[in-house]
Amino acid sequence: MHTEDNSKIKNFLFSKKGKEFLVFLFFVCLAGLFWLLQTLNEDYEKELNIGLEFTNVPSNVVITSDIPSEIKVTVKDKGFVLLSYSYGNTPSPVRINFDDYKNKGTSFRISSAEIRRQVIEKLQASTVLISIKPDNYDVVYTRGKAKRLPVRFAGDTSAKQQYDVTNIRFNPDTITVYAPQNRLDTMQCVYISPVSYQELTDTLKVETELAHMSNVKTIPNKVNMEICVSQLTQKSLEVPIVPINVPEGKILRTFPAKVTVTFQTVLANYNKIKAEDFLIQVDYSEVQQSADSHCTPKLIGHPRSIKHVGLWPKEIDYLIEDKQ
Repeated sequence: MHTEDNSKIKNFLFSKKGKEFLVFLFFVCLAGLFWLLQTLNEDYEKELNIGLEFTNVPSNVVITSDIPSEIKVTVKDKGFVLLSYSYGNTPSPVRINFDDYKNKGTSFRISSAEIRRQVIEKLQASTVLISIKPDNYDVVYTRGKAKRLPVRFAGDTSAKQQYDVTNIRFNPDTITVYAPQNRLDTMQCVYISPVSYQELTDTLKVETELAHMSNVKTIPNKVNMEICVSQLTQKSLEVPIVPINVPEGKILRTFPAKVTVTFQTVLANYNKIKAEDFLIQVDYSEVQQSADSHCTPKLIGHPRSIKHVGLWPKEIDYLIEDKQ
């Protein structure tokens, strides 16, 4: 089958029509080549990315300002010259010698004139430099000024009904922060970039960035975050009522003497929560001022980890007696 196909192609190419087709194809390719050469000989604008590097930076110096690793420049030249910048003739990086600025305190500005001078040196003679973005850079650095600070959560998170967010952990939970001394003195912690996770039903593990801070460098700049989620279960406890503000010679009795506290907690804490963890009070002063024969017990203290706390009964009887 292949032999027959090859034979047909060969016969076609050596036929009169085949020769005419090859001549036509040759002139089409030749026209395309002339068009390409003419196109590449015209002027165009192109944006180039040129690297930016610092040299001779002492080992104890940390640059804390946000300096990009590349400079964006717009140039104009013939098409074939611009094409060469993308294939094999990429301009070398702009290099800033730290020694030239080390006596200018803890900050300095790289001028647009310096950047322009170096960029032009790296371009071909025919290339016109149109613009540089940005055209100058403010550099802030510190000499070994560092501080270890804890990582803190920022944003909002919630669990679905019958679940609860029990903990938020970071790894690492403390990071090294480099900044000018006056800035370090005011910093107590480092926050992550604000996040929002809603309706969680299971523990979530994600990598998250730290919040951006001007003239501050963090190592590392990302941490692993674990949002711990557990299922809730219901529990009830009998908790005694504690009368308060009862004057000498008086006794305040409540009926019943205990109320039932109903709440939700995660399974891991179910057996840890006891009646002693709650404080329920009845205030003698409020009872005296009320003409009602009932009073309302108040939940004053309870474990922070529980949810949806309720008391029963909500109203109780009381009796005030003279102490014998």
